[in-house]
Amino acid sequence: MRKLQRNVHVGGASATRYTCDCVRLGIVVLVLAIAGGCRMMDRFRTPLPPAPVVLQEESSLAELMMAVENQTQRVRQLKAEVQVSADGLPAAMRGDLLVERPDRLRLQAGVLGVPELGFDLGSNSEWFWVWKKASLPNDPPAFYYARHTDYQRSPLAQATQLEPRWLIDALGFIEFSPQDRHAGPFPHANGNVEIHTFMATSSGNKVRVLVVDPKRALLIQQTYYDQSGERIAYINSVKHEYYRDEQVSLPRQVEVYLRNGDGGVSKLSVNLSRFTVNALYGDPERLWQMPMPAGVPSYNLAGQDAMPTSRPDVATALPAAVPRDRFRAPY
Repeated sequence: MRKLQRNVHVGGASATRYTCDCVRLGIVVLVLAIAGGCRMMDRFRTPLPPAPVVLQEESSLAELMMAVENQTQRVRQLKAEVQVSADGLPAAMRGDLLVERPDRLRLQAGVLGVPELGFDLGSNSEWFWVWKKASLPNDPPAFYYARHTDYQRSPLAQATQLEPRWLIDALGFIEFSPQDRHAGPFPHANGNVEIHTFMATSSGNKVRVLVVDPKRALLIQQTYYDQSGERIAYINSVKHEYYRDEQVSLPRQVEVYLRNGDGGVSKLSVNLSRFTVNALYGDPERLWQMPMPAGVPSYNLAGQDAMPTSRPDVATALPAAVPRDRFRAPY
């Protein structure tokens, strides 16, 4: 992160440590998509049962991929209460997470659950944004934004290698693009298996390694590597509970570990509770449109200067010679 602070300038001004942490957190959350039925999960209640067995042992790669994607397709919308903590944030923050597949997300959280003491993160089909509302000494509120397409080609994306939907994927809603190359399953000693996906993106070639429970098709871990084989990030999804009516398993905790510019690792933890599935209420105009806060400095993360005048919301694989063991998660 120190490397990012030295070399990345947004809107002509160097970001402070806390600002960089908020922007990094925002990108990760946006990295950030989450059918009939609705269920609320109370704070005080008997834990839900584990996911049922849906596959036989020794399932093929195609069968395993289909089972994982079937769960994704059962969820159109998701709402959850969240508690977010991260390296560099002054305190844990509480708030609400709203998601509507494929690309709409809104997370508003703050200290003691007060959004004005935290941040507003969002994404729609065209834009994503990070509004840092809290004011600290020498670090006033700021609004960061970019078009998805512009960000992917930006110096910041090249420097961080972060993709705006990784955390959404961490909730277990994975899709396998036919444009990517997929390999596996590769067995672990503990019975889990890996699926390797080789992706060509605007910010460079990447490899995604998924660790999956082969009987229940649960996503346990995902790890991302750049084209040189260096690990960018890994994400653990734990404490799954099964919602029988929706036939979907959701993690109660997501842990994100990011590579820093100095070689260290930053951690982001998201605890989730009180899920509502496929039943979002509210005005879509208010939920998904990018805000335009008055009197707050605005910076385009894609390196363009102009703030948008409106808030629109219109609802190649790596070479086969790359050895797969190079990308095996070492933990």
